[in-house]
Amino acid sequence: GSAALLAIVVVIAAMVMKVFLLGASKSEAATSVEGAAGTRRREPDSPAEKGFGSPRSTAPQPQRPRRPRRQPRWAWASCCGDGRREEGGGQDSEPLRDASAFGTVDQASGGNRVASPKFCGMRMGLEPGGAPPSVEAFPSAPIGEEFPESWASLLDFVNDERALCADLRHVLKDTRGPKDPVTMLRFLRARSGDVQKAAAMYRNARSWHEGNGWEHGFRTGQIDDELHRRFDAYWKPIGLLGRDREGRPVLWDRIGTSETGNDLPIDFLKKHEVYTMTRLQQAMEELSVADGRPHMYFTVVVDLAGLGVKHMNRRSLSEYQQLVRIDEDLYPEMVKRVIVVNAPRIFDTIWSIVKYFFDEGTRAKIQIAGKTRPEVALAPFLESKWIPQALGGDLHVGSGGCDSAYCEPFIIGATPVSDDLRQSIWRAHG
Repeated sequence: GSAALLAIVVVIAAMVMKVFLLGASKSEAATSVEGAAGTRRREPDSPAEKGFGSPRSTAPQPQRPRRPRRQPRWAWASCCGDGRREEGGGQDSEPLRDASAFGTVDQASGGNRVASPKFCGMRMGLEPGGAPPSVEAFPSAPIGEEFPESWASLLDFVNDERALCADLRHVLKDTRGPKDPVTMLRFLRARSGDVQKAAAMYRNARSWHEGNGWEHGFRTGQIDDELHRRFDAYWKPIGLLGRDREGRPVLWDRIGTSETGNDLPIDFLKKHEVYTMTRLQQAMEELSVADGRPHMYFTVVVDLAGLGVKHMNRRSLSEYQQLVRIDEDLYPEMVKRVIVVNAPRIFDTIWSIVKYFFDEGTRAKIQIAGKTRPEVALAPFLESKWIPQALGGDLHVGSGGCDSAYCEPFIIGATPVSDDLRQSIWRAHG
């Protein structure tokens, strides 16, 4: 019986892989970018560009003044107790599961004044514990508009990347969009240092963003994000919390808890992916200001506990592929490394399909722990104080009745979307 079941699973996996490999090859062929392999060196011709080309200085660099942080509008107990406002009373909320804004699961409280806790964990500071992070909304202006020139010398340019970034900025001088050193370096590395291919990728990304206006709308509040803030409690099951041994932020992903029967419009899921990546970018920008240095990457820890055969259905894999391409094509080079823990036996079959959704450069960053205990696999990259107790570390978020070994609501797990929210999404996007 078990052998027959295994044979059925293998046949199904082979059929699904064939379908998606064919789709991926067509997509890659349709979106591939032709470009010249070489570029000519030139001197930077504007003060803004000189930040790329100036020699690395050993003298202390002046730090940009930090933005003052306002006090949170929500009591810490509101994620763990009755969910009342700190001032002026308010409505009761469901405990802990309401990761959207310390309001109820299906009512995004506070409007654009607050952000989901899963994006706010880096406000905890350099050490765990202490006062709970604020859930104030992020500043709307991209960091590129106020990028200190001295920060360019703090980026880990390799070989002639600094000069190539200056070339890329010059090539894109007539293209609207942020051209700060971090953005230029991300697109340059995404195309292995080829300036012309990086420029084509950047133009395609800016054209896509300007065509729908989602990213700008989410940053500025011009798009009503109520449904997305409500949906935050269910998807994505992530949280930005803690630092790796190099001081970079850590993004935790509990994708093994994800549900496969939510039946939501793919256009809404794509829009929510842009919403999510916009909030992650804002969190990284805010952290850069707080630390006085640019943060380009985060380390990702993927917990596959709960992954199973249910995640191999064709619709779920198709949706996942489309969301991955948004990340790869529009938000390149934000990931330093990916560490996969708690991988079940079926993961090898699923990975044989989904690995082709990612660019080759991203695949090279993925490390699969196998049977190694999570805390052991993570130890070379993270101190135990930043590893949640659920994965064998010491990090625990608990106060006012909360007792979350996985640091909820700052690192959430997925649950089935409520009928009310599903109906609201279909009415708006069906």
